[in-house]
Amino acid sequence: IRDDADRPVRGARVSLLGSTRVAFSDEAGRYRLSELPPGRYVLRVSRIGFAPELADSVQLLDVAETAHDIRLRGVALPLSQLLITPGSFTLLDQSAPSRLALTRDALLTAPQLAEDVFRSLNRLPGLSGSDFSAKIRVRNGGVDEQLVTLDGLELIEPFHLKDFDGALSIVDGEAIGRVAVTTGGFTASSGNRMTGLVDLRSTIPAAGRNQAALGLSVSNVRARTEGTFASGRGSWLGSARRGYLDLLFKLLNETNPPDPRYWDAFGKVQFAFSPRQTGTVEALIADDRMSLADGGSSIESSYGNRYLWSTLRSQWSDRVASTTLVSLSRLSWAREGVDTERLLSQTFERVRLADRRSLRALSLKQDWTADLSPAVSVLLGGELRAEDAAYDYARAQRTRAVVARTVVVRDSTTIDARLSPNGPRRSAYLSLRLRPRPALTAEVGGRSDSHGWTGQTTVAPRINAAWSLAPTTTMRFAWGQYFQAHTLQDLSIVDGDTAFGRAERAEHQVVGLEHELGRGWTARAEAYQRVITSPRARYFNVDGTLDALPESAPDRVRFAPDSARVRGIELLAQYDRGGRVRWGASLVLSRASAVTSGRVSPRPFDEPVAVAIDVAYRGSRGWTVAAAFTAHSGWPASAPTFVVDTLAAGRFAVRRLPSSPNFGERLSTYHRVDLRATRSFQTLHGRLRVWADIFNLLNHANERGATYGWSLMNGSSLRVTRNRQDFLGILPTLGFGWEF
Repeated sequence: IRDDADRPVRGARVSLLGSTRVAFSDEAGRYRLSELPPGRYVLRVSRIGFAPELADSVQLLDVAETAHDIRLRGVALPLSQLLITPGSFTLLDQSAPSRLALTRDALLTAPQLAEDVFRSLNRLPGLSGSDFSAKIRVRNGGVDEQLVTLDGLELIEPFHLKDFDGALSIVDGEAIGRVAVTTGGFTASSGNRMTGLVDLRSTIPAAGRNQAALGLSVSNVRARTEGTFASGRGSWLGSARRGYLDLLFKLLNETNPPDPRYWDAFGKVQFAFSPRQTGTVEALIADDRMSLADGGSSIESSYGNRYLWSTLRSQWSDRVASTTLVSLSRLSWAREGVDTERLLSQTFERVRLADRRSLRALSLKQDWTADLSPAVSVLLGGELRAEDAAYDYARAQRTRAVVARTVVVRDSTTIDARLSPNGPRRSAYLSLRLRPRPALTAEVGGRSDSHGWTGQTTVAPRINAAWSLAPTTTMRFAWGQYFQAHTLQDLSIVDGDTAFGRAERAEHQVVGLEHELGRGWTARAEAYQRVITSPRARYFNVDGTLDALPESAPDRVRFAPDSARVRGIELLAQYDRGGRVRWGASLVLSRASAVTSGRVSPRPFDEPVAVAIDVAYRGSRGWTVAAAFTAHSGWPASAPTFVVDTLAAGRFAVRRLPSSPNFGERLSTYHRVDLRATRSFQTLHGRLRVWADIFNLLNHANERGATYGWSLMNGSSLRVTRNRQDFLGILPTLGFGWEF
């Protein structure tokens, strides 16, 4: 690969269209794609500072090696498109110019549970999750502190199986063409979240290629179709999945198994009205139903997600462009549950609840970019949303004890609330991007957000900069203020909260250094600090157990610190030359603390040390074997306290005091090894991919919490027992995907 001046181009990404294969050019401009059957191929080559090049007729003969040279044409990248945000990662994108982009080949062949894109994210530095949930935490932020978007639309609670902590996302990874993750210091164009961004972009079908796919994994069966029409001016994409965990539980002959049923569907139609204007209409639908009956306890739940949006992208001139997005979002939550207990051969109703909530949002969003000159760009935009929600929640809860062979009621709680909050949400941002020197790009801007249901308006200034120290070395800086309002759907009415709080505020300080070492090696180091000065109260179940009625569990605590701080250092190294071996390793050293009434304690899910190592070997005949090692410090924990109350006539009763949110203990260190073997076959009618995955290969018992029991010895002497609860043990799975 050479440029206009016949110089070798280093670090160019060579993608083999129609497959997941990617290679990079070395210092001499050479690239290599091995173990390919004879045939005709299409290559796409991209590199920052060059126009993408498509080689659409590369004939690979039945010989040891075929050479194909490519010349790239240098272009000036518009200032508005430069990446200046630190803490950024790209997944799946075959055309991403950075080596720190995880390719589709790397993602599909990496060990992962349930074939879920979100579960793959928690292997990136600064991101973490749990065995049970697809939700992620960015640099110890809450699971609600990152903005998730799909093709520009905000997704609210985009997870299936909410009664199981959101075990899967509602977006089929096979329909996703690009995932961009920003772990801090993002620019003024994004707001109302104070930690990170997850930007999903759907696949864009290749012109002239109609394709379908079928897949089967441990969690679902899925289908996808995509293609083009009108001589390539239009394209369509459709995908659908149906989960069958309900069938698996029945086949396993579990006693009183849960009955979770879920499905989702995504569709997109795109059409280019002219070379400068493209319109898109998209829809995403997801539904969940779950029933669980265990003895005298039962729960019935249903959840719905409906998104419909249309986007118009206009290139008004070579320097001015705009994007207009109109959307309608509707979400619903419904639960009914009863929990009983048996005392002295009698069955008593401990909890009964009915929970129905909904949210509707109509939004108009507009973004503009104007490259005024090679050294000055303006980015501005805004959004107007009309939102209304409904809450209908009722819970009756009673706690009983046995005293002198008699059942007595110790405590009783009743919540009955009906609310219909609504109001507008307005956002606006303005940024000025400057290039005072060829090696330095800076963006100075700010945004304003207001919410009608809180009556509060926030103003957040932000500064970002990227300094190219050398062609292979870039340093990035970020500082800014980030506000997260108490959104209309986030009122914790299940815990008795009926009033919205003021916006949370965080200040980000980030500096990162990225360097291409050569010969396939890339490294990055990043230091960050996030100071939170007005955190909102949140509720946790500190024992770490899964409960379909978490608000009624005895380990429920209110965590409301006065302030908090998260700081750390992330180190990442990757090796990938497009050959047989690729690997990556990361180390994160961090500390997340909170201050409550002058007392410093760890924040929930604090991980002072986290390590991830990934290794993959691409063998002959389509084989790839990949292994992954994950380890991190045990999460903070809070042990309960039980007391014995002395009653009249020498009688005694035991009660559990509310758990402390100061997290004075820690669980044991978490570590896990996963393994996956993938085999790809080129058939007469398409490409078949088969995989076998082993989660937690060594069957290590990773602690997630505990349950507690008690007994009275000699009438008044209390004995408390701790029963450890662990995450998933060894779990082998199989699956296949067929594209034709």
